[in-house]
Amino acid sequence: MRGACVDIYARPNGLPHARLGMIVSRRVARHAVARNLYKRLMREMFRLRQHELASLDLVARLKAACPRDRFREEFNRLLALCQASQWGRPDAPTPDASTS
Repeated sequence: MRGACVDIYARPNGLPHARLGMIVSRRVARHAVARNLYKRLMREMFRLRQHELASLDLVARLKAACPRDRFREEFNRLLALCQASQWGRPDAPTPDASTS
């Protein structure tokens, strides 16, 4: 999934939970404080949607610095796209399927 300032790569992982990897290079965010801020924002937004993204490995790559509000909107939009594409997979469980 591609956005203006962040890309998210998703793959099924075969586990019951989602995992997140983050890439924030020094070229994009020069200072460690800025890099850590972007990573903190990614972790928090992922944490809030982690239950919806079960069995996916996600790698988020910041490719351009952008304002926090725009970054949040774009990251959430891309996470929603990852969730939607996950339910479109033939081997993925349906959202209303029970595990009992």
